[in-house]
Amino acid sequence: ILCNPASLKFKKALAEVDGRLKYLTEQYRRTGSSDRHNLLALLINAQKENPDHFSDTDIRDQCATMVFAAFETTTIFMQWFWYSMDERVEIRQKLCQEITHAAPCTATGDSSTITYGQVAEMSYLSMVVKEVM
Repeated sequence: ILCNPASLKFKKALAEVDGRLKYLTEQYRRTGSSDRHNLLALLINAQKENPDHFSDTDIRDQCATMVFAAFETTTIFMQWFWYSMDERVEIRQKLCQEITHAAPCTATGDSSTITYGQVAEMSYLSMVVKEVM
């Protein structure tokens, strides 16, 4: 059962995630970070202060947990968002109007040039996102 294609694919993906987290950890150790809100930097600093408390495996596990938890949270949010937009057509229409007004490039289907400033202008979008959350 552990040698089936799905299991091997999972092991390969897990090794890739593990390798990337190890690379990031080593990079942060070399360059450091002054960002107090960076989980990886906080864990590395905690390890420096008390090497017996946090192993490299502990740091990797904590970071992986946050990555996968954030992925799941985002997925659930998007499900609720699209469900809400399907149920509340008037909200979806008003939201589409605001997006098209604030970022005209979206009217043509080309959202590749949308800017952070344009998104920041979308107050109704902000309200809808907060309500869905």
